[in-house]
Amino acid sequence: MRSSSVFPSAYLKAADIGQAKPIVTISHVTMEKFEDESKAVLHFVGKDRGLILNKTNWATLEVLTGQDDSDLWTGHQVQLYVTPVPFQGKVVPAIRIAAPPARTVPPPAMLSPVDENVLDEIPF
Repeated sequence: MRSSSVFPSAYLKAADIGQAKPIVTISHVTMEKFEDESKAVLHFVGKDRGLILNKTNWATLEVLTGQDDSDLWTGHQVQLYVTPVPFQGKVVPAIRIAAPPARTVPPPAMLSPVDENVLDEIPF
C-alpha cells in the first residue's frame, strides 16, 4: 500500500499530478480552516480535490486572470505543473500554475470533413 491510499487527502499534492500538466477550469475559491489558520483553496470544475493556494500561486492567478478578486477567477482556465522548489532547507516538488498553452486550430479551408470534429473536442 501507498501512504496516499492509507491517508487520502481532500487536496491536490504534487505526487497526484506527477509529470502531467493538466489544464483545468477554475470553479471557485473557498477559505478553509487548517488547525490554527485559514487558507485559500482553489477548486476546479469537475474535480473533487482543490489546491491549497500559497502566495506564489495566488499572485500568479492575479496576473493570469487580470483580477485581484478571487471571485472573478471563475471560468478561467489554467495549467497545473510540478516543479522543484526550496522549502525549509530542502528542495521539494510543488504544484505551480501557468497559462494554458495557446491552442492552434488550422483554418477551416485546411480541414478535411473528418478533421472538423477536432473543433468540438473537450480537453478532458
